[in-house]
Amino acid sequence: MLKILIYKLQRYLRIYRSFFRFSLMQTLEFRTNFLFRVILSVFWLLITLFMIDIIFQDVEAIAGWTKNEVYLLTITIRLAKDILAAFVIDGVKYAAESVERGGFDFILLKPINLRFFVSFFWIQFRDIPRILLSAVLFIYFANKVGTFPFLNWTLFLVLFSCSVITFYSIFYGMKALNFWLVRLWNLKDLHNQFMSIGRLPVYAYRGGWRFLFTYLIPAAFLATFPLEFLFGRGSWWKMVMGVFLMVVFYFGSGMVFNKGVKEYSSASS
Repeated sequence: MLKILIYKLQRYLRIYRSFFRFSLMQTLEFRTNFLFRVILSVFWLLITLFMIDIIFQDVEAIAGWTKNEVYLLTITIRLAKDILAAFVIDGVKYAAESVERGGFDFILLKPINLRFFVSFFWIQFRDIPRILLSAVLFIYFANKVGTFPFLNWTLFLVLFSCSVITFYSIFYGMKALNFWLVRLWNLKDLHNQFMSIGRLPVYAYRGGWRFLFTYLIPAAFLATFPLEFLFGRGSWWKMVMGVFLMVVFYFGSGMVFNKGVKEYSSASS
């Protein structure tokens, strides 16, 4: 049993390396475009941080969060967006939209796990430099907020990782709608807006909105709650709920996507 698992792991690592090489070759064919996109993405990140600085010229805190803490909120959301954009979003988007183009038949013929192929076959290298810059800026502003023990960093990374998987699963499930609503093109922008909700502390939202952005569109688990664990003021129910939401959305999105595949009519039929 263990040998089989090791063999499958090695096989999928080899496949992912092939995806990596293919995506890199595609990127290098358009070097000027790649460089321009990198510069533009870094520019927008810096503009976003500049806007926060302008806001805090008139206020001292937002829902009890200081300027440096809000910087960390924004950078954390940017990291989550760029990780998904670099490694999964475009692959899922392409696969779902190939339903209209008639190319999904070829995806189904691949002798590997469908979700693995759909999620990881395309890597966007233009987002990787901004991931690295965001990580550097995150460490810089975290040091300005305070010095945190290793356990805090670990809890932050665990909950943040769970939340990234949750929002990957949300997008995976949303794109499954293309099996029924073929010309549904703006789901990537809608998903991006869902994640952007997390740029403010969830406590800035009141009543039903806070409930919505905590449990149904769980943007609070992307930045607010992970950062609370980093700052040493996290509650364990948030960790448990973050893991629970990850499991529910992951398997739920898989069920929706698989149902769409079963009802898919081949382009040749």
